[in-house]
Amino acid sequence: MINCPYCDHQIRDQAVKAHTGLRRCSACELIFRGENNTAEKLLNSYRHHYFAKHASDQLDGRRENIHQHALAKLSSGQIGQLLDVGTGCGFFLVAARRRGWDVKGIDPSKDSIKLGQLLNGVDIFEGTLADYDGDSHFDAVTFINVLGHIKEPWKAVEKAALLLKKGGQIYIRFPNARFHVFLHEVFTKFHLFEWIPRYLVFHDFSFSHRYMKRLLADNGFHDIQISNSPISNTLRRGNGNNLTCSRLGTVSLYSLAVILQRISLHRIYIGSSLEAIAVK
Repeated sequence: MINCPYCDHQIRDQAVKAHTGLRRCSACELIFRGENNTAEKLLNSYRHHYFAKHASDQLDGRRENIHQHALAKLSSGQIGQLLDVGTGCGFFLVAARRRGWDVKGIDPSKDSIKLGQLLNGVDIFEGTLADYDGDSHFDAVTFINVLGHIKEPWKAVEKAALLLKKGGQIYIRFPNARFHVFLHEVFTKFHLFEWIPRYLVFHDFSFSHRYMKRLLADNGFHDIQISNSPISNTLRRGNGNNLTCSRLGTVSLYSLAVILQRISLHRIYIGSSLEAIAVK
């Protein structure tokens, strides 16, 4: 029996039964690994190895539509200083700068920072949000597919709240934990699991929409909006036909997720990724 690392609720069994090592807190709905990486091991992995393994995700342009969508969501607030946590090579910072934001990034990956400064000329602090002690206060803090990688994500949100100006916005994009659990269990049940691993996303911490809403409320945020997030353009560099099919498929899946979300009065979120935006 272990306690939830967020709310300290006692967890009597492995609630996410199909996932060895994954547990779900019935009180706050946080999903987490029973044996998490140490903070030092996790940081070392991102500092020295992440770029070599995952640089293509940043360099092939597949996230461009995600970046533009996030900036459109943030446009309802004050455009001023923006801090992007886990910024990688800084392509989101470049997109934000084009829209008038004064940008700064944070990332532990030395190679990502070097390339970001060489290609994009952006200001990136080397380290983690916990390390950052700058005196700037921001109009927006963003976490795009990053929060589940952080050792104690609730502390990162708490730090973001401290760095935001009153009326500033936090934007978080994250894998939809319930969707990925459901997908895993369905494919496992029908003995098709070998077809699905590359579509599943589980980090040390995974979040449902209910957990994310609680986390933001606990840190004093209001006007919290949770919604399905568009899918990245994974075939962006394909040929003309593949590119058209990719875009049509992306739009269709996202539209279906949004329709079900709305007709269920925000009780059903079937998209693979969700986004949260809230005001301090």
